[in-house]
Amino acid sequence: MFRKIVSSVSKLKNHRFLNLLILAFLVYFIYSYFLHLNYHFFTGTDEIGYLSGPLLLLEGLRPNMSHSPTGISTWLGSGVVLIDFIINNFSFHNLELLFENFDLTLYKHYKNLAYIKISLFVLNTFLLIYLYFLDKKKIFFLSFFVLFLLPEVSNITFAGKPYFLASVFFIISLLLNDKNKFLSLIFYALAISERVEFLLLINFIC
Repeated sequence: MFRKIVSSVSKLKNHRFLNLLILAFLVYFIYSYFLHLNYHFFTGTDEIGYLSGPLLLLEGLRPNMSHSPTGISTWLGSGVVLIDFIINNFSFHNLELLFENFDLTLYKHYKNLAYIKISLFVLNTFLLIYLYFLDKKKIFFLSFFVLFLLPEVSNITFAGKPYFLASVFFIISLLLNDKNKFLSLIFYALAISERVEFLLLINFIC
């Protein structure tokens, strides 16, 4: 009986330590991401290409770094720009002024891509929280988190490119594969829409 009590207390302590460790990683991730908001804007043309995709979409052009109809991150970025336009520059008084204000809003976001990058970060954060609750044992979640915080990989994690987002979609799809096949396929499709190379991993899903 005493051994069972000691064992239960030990498991409880280990569980609390694991939760604290994961919380520390989450705080570190959020802090690090905000430090990297302007990291590659002037040195990484790929990142600029990906982040300007939502603006090209609003102009009626195909995003130059994405496949049509592109991933959910591009549409989310377009939504951020539209909300900014509706709140700050939308007016019914003059049709010509309306289009001028829309062009001004596009120019504002072309000049500063941080708002679009923040929308990508928010999406990543919600998905990581969902992944946290999806993984009951938390070991898989923690291993995934540690991998993408390694110095060699952090440039992918904190950049405005969809590689990290596609990876999160794919990992969620894997975890859902035995629980909900239909939902698993939806997340896998979202991963492919971000990076078409994930189609090569279809055997893990099927």
